Formats: sequence, C-alpha cells, structure tokens
Amino acid sequence: MDYPLLIGGEHAGTLTESKSGLYTVFEARLPKDPGGLVRLYVHGGGESAYLGLMEPQNGGLFLRRSLSGLERRTLPTVIDCASDSPEAVGEEAPTSLHNTESPPQTTLSACPWPAPVPEGDGDLLWLRCTDGTLRAHDGVSTLVAFPARLKSPAPRAVLRRIGDTDYMVFRR
Repeated sequence: MDYPLLIGGEHAGTLTESKSGLYTVFEARLPKDPGGLVRLYVHGGGESAYLGLMEPQNGGLFLRRSLSGLERRTLPTVIDCASDSPEAVGEEAPTSLHNTESPPQTTLSACPWPAPVPEGDGDLLWLRCTDGTLRAHDGVSTLVAFPARLKSPAPRAVLRRIGDTDYMVFRR
C-alpha cells in the first residue's frame, strides 16, 4: 500500500506499507534532503502516531521500520498519509478532553517568543495522542503535555492540571 508523504504540507514522497512474514514494513523515501531532522508521523481517522526519524541516504532521506503485530496496533488502523507534523490530519475529528471550540488565533508578532504557557486550559482544545501525551495549539505554536507527578518541572516546562491529571507542558 502506498501513501502520500507530506513535508511542510507539500507532497514530497511516498510511504509504502508491506508485509514481510509476521511483520509490517514501512519504507519512506525523500529524493531531496529538506535540511535538518525529519521525524515521520502517520495519520488516519483523526489519529496520529510517531513512526520514526528519517536518515540521510544518497542525497535524500530514508526510513525503514519493521513492526510486529503488537507494534502495528499503536498506529492508526487505516492510514491516510504520512507527514513531518505530529498534528492529526483527516476528516474525522480527534477526541477532545475539553471544549469543542478552536482556541482564539493570535498573530506571532503580537506574542513574545518563547511565549509563556497559558495559565488556564479552558481555552485550549487538548487532543489525546496514542502515546499518552496531549497536544494543543494556542495560535502561537504547539503545546505538548506529558503526564507527570513531579514536585518541580523540567527546565522550560510548566506543571499544569488538565482534566484530572497533572502534566508537564512544553512549548514546541
């Protein structure tokens, strides 16, 4: 099965899924290196999952990943595409932990960088990822929340209670 590979929102290559015995093999190729690291995510049914880090090969980038049946279940059941963005892509909306309205959009020029993590989580739409993290977009950048039970946060992180769980929140 072949899926489109999007880099920076543009079609840049192909992700191929095939069977090899009991394993599912994913291969992705980018003919030209876009510069910098490319982390690849697969998207489908409103879900996203991390697949791996692409490696330089012949002037481009390459990823080959063999997954057992159990590992394959951590990915979306039906894959629509692959991209360098962890944000879910597709027509089906991901499950929300809070409100269903989009956060208000602000321009980058109006916000200091790095912008502080918002105090309350009521204005943010937190999306649960398959790896247990939460992601939200506040109009400036993506916020990533990791479940944590710490007395003090890691550097550049802020402790927040989202829903009924404590999280360490980072700005991406």
